Amino acid sequence: MRIDGFRAIVLGIVLWLLIFVEVSVLLFGFRFPMGSDAYYVSHFVLLVFFSLLVSLVYFYKVRMRGGFLHGLCAGILFIVVGVLLDLAITVPFFVKDYGFFLRGDVLIGMVVVLVISGLVGMGKR
Repeated sequence: MRIDGFRAIVLGIVLWLLIFVEVSVLLFGFRFPMGSDAYYVSHFVLLVFFSLLVSLVYFYKVRMRGGFLHGLCAGILFIVVGVLLDLAITVPFFVKDYGFFLRGDVLIGMVVVLVISGLVGMGKR
């Protein structure tokens, strides 16, 4: 298994940007209150779609064997990049609470990204 680190980092940035824009649109465009059922359903449906899209792009036309572990490692890089960007941008400017990373919806979102990227990697095999 060979991870394409640069590709995973760039796609991690893309995933973070998609999620950032999506959450902003849900909160400020549609005015869904944070924590409402409409917000969570919309967010997780879009998160599944974005994770699937980014994972498919990661494995698209690349001479990789794939496998669940390969997808899982790529997903870990996606999450690390997202957490670093959240530490640098989201928390200081918008959330203002580093406990943000311990919220259930954030942790579940990370698991969703890992599982989907692992499944896409397994499908690549």
